[in-house]
Amino acid sequence: MKNSTLLQSQLQNLRLPWNDTTVKSSGELHHFINDQLSSFQYYLPASITLFSDLEIEQEEINKFLYQLPLYLEQEFSLRNARSEQFVNLKLFDEKEIHSILTDYRNVQPWALYFSKEGGLGTFEDNIVAPENSAWGVIPCSFMPNHGVAWRRQSTNNHQIWLATSRQHSKDWDWDSDIGHESAHAGFAPVPLFAQALHLNPATTSLQDVNTIQDLTANHLARMIYSCSEIAVISIRGEYRATQTGLPALEQPEELYAFFDLLDQLMPNMGFSQALEVCQQVGGKFDVKNGTEIFEASAPIIRFLPYISKFIHNFSISTTDFCKCT
Repeated sequence: MKNSTLLQSQLQNLRLPWNDTTVKSSGELHHFINDQLSSFQYYLPASITLFSDLEIEQEEINKFLYQLPLYLEQEFSLRNARSEQFVNLKLFDEKEIHSILTDYRNVQPWALYFSKEGGLGTFEDNIVAPENSAWGVIPCSFMPNHGVAWRRQSTNNHQIWLATSRQHSKDWDWDSDIGHESAHAGFAPVPLFAQALHLNPATTSLQDVNTIQDLTANHLARMIYSCSEIAVISIRGEYRATQTGLPALEQPEELYAFFDLLDQLMPNMGFSQALEVCQQVGGKFDVKNGTEIFEASAPIIRFLPYISKFIHNFSISTTDFCKCT
């Protein structure tokens, strides 16, 4: 490999974007990592910044930065192989899926946070009332070391980041923290309104919704969040120990409702075929070895570019959603 050492002089002290903590920052790392890769550079997220707490030793930072491109190259090789399977199954042509996986890498900057104890900071440090805050981060309810961070630039304009750290008191989980999260940063962004759903205790189950007229903003947020998650696991072949084999939608009945409602919203996108496949497998997918996940996720992946239009919003309406067709 080329020189993967970041000098102490290259790190600058500044404030963490989503709270007022003083941290060290690498600045933009895209070119630095890109130079370490021998192939598949076109999958690399367009903006990557490493933030670290002041207590993290330089040696630890350099070790992490040495391992990062090594792992990403393996990740991108897998991503490439899985995308070829979509093409072989005639669900995409090569140009279309390559475009979806590479043309939106600049949509959601990736902030890697090497915190002292792990995690994205305490709730006391992170202001989590989005509508009234100048900045903040909303952790994922399942993986609180992953989240979406924002900093308000004007009344209706926010700079956002996909924020990723290691779990509390644990080392980096390369599959989860780097593999999974690099996919979100590369092609399957997580919108603010979708992550904000985790702050709302109201029920958002889809299986009790019969028509799109009954959809609430929370339902829509849950659907788009599920689209982003399912797209990532289908491209990665990422197993989940749920009744459906998928994240977010863990019950077969809700998964059926998900595809049915998407078909009602976007009748020309192929979601009716996805529902048929889902029913054929009884709502349970073999994500690693089966071909059905490719068939079911193809319209979801085709939908991803539309999600990019709304990722800075704190809410979404059915009307906005229907503009995707």
